[in-house]
Amino acid sequence: MKNIRKIISLSKPLYRLTLLLSLLVLVMSVLQQVQPFFVKFIVDNIQLQITNHQGNFRAVGLLMLGWLVINLLSSVLNSLSMRFGDYINSRLRRYLTEKFYSHVFTLPQKYFDSEISGKILNQLVRGIQSIQDFMGMFTNFVLPAIFQSIFTVGILFYYNFSIGLLAFLVFPAYIYMSHYSTKKWGREEVKKNHLEDITRGRISEVIGNIRLVRGFMAQAAEWKLVSRTLAKVNEIYDRQSITYHIINFFREFSLELVLVIISLITFNQTFKGSLS
Repeated sequence: MKNIRKIISLSKPLYRLTLLLSLLVLVMSVLQQVQPFFVKFIVDNIQLQITNHQGNFRAVGLLMLGWLVINLLSSVLNSLSMRFGDYINSRLRRYLTEKFYSHVFTLPQKYFDSEISGKILNQLVRGIQSIQDFMGMFTNFVLPAIFQSIFTVGILFYYNFSIGLLAFLVFPAYIYMSHYSTKKWGREEVKKNHLEDITRGRISEVIGNIRLVRGFMAQAAEWKLVSRTLAKVNEIYDRQSITYHIINFFREFSLELVLVIISLITFNQTFKGSLS
């Protein structure tokens, strides 16, 4: 959460654009929740026609037309939101690069004397890319999922309290396990980033001073240093991957278990006539 707050703080100049994008996503989420109701009313009319010949074909036609309009509008809004997200990301990249570059000019000379230039550049690229990826994922996937989840749980509560409650309880458990997984991954990521900064910084320095490296015949020593460091990076990544997939298994299994329970309740109440 602390890192998310920092990212939001860094993106402050783009608040208005982000809010406008959020509004677009909200409208899209509402439209996606409306679509199943068109299907329901169409199926109800067909069932009436089959059972007692009281269906209304004109109503079915209008519902199909409405469904088409909703799908078309959703597609248009989805394309607009994706393009708007790309626009925000490009402006965010420019803003962050300018901010970093301005900050570099204020640093004392002794900072540059003790730091590898390639390491500084790698931290810049990784930081900007990470923030861009997060904002892109948040606006294109996380935000729509949040809105859709709220609407879905609300609808489930309306039709059946027990099913709505079960669906609601999935989210705290899922979020907690995701948070725990992210913390475990983040601890190792700090170590990995430190080694990668050293490695990329070293490579950059060697390329910039290749004449000197060749003059001292240090190619083999430099290659071995980078190779050993990358081997340590792979060891850290292996630990990250194993931990993540173990936690992800239990997270996905718990989600599937709850969905099966919800399905059993739904089928049971439908069989008894409580739901239709």
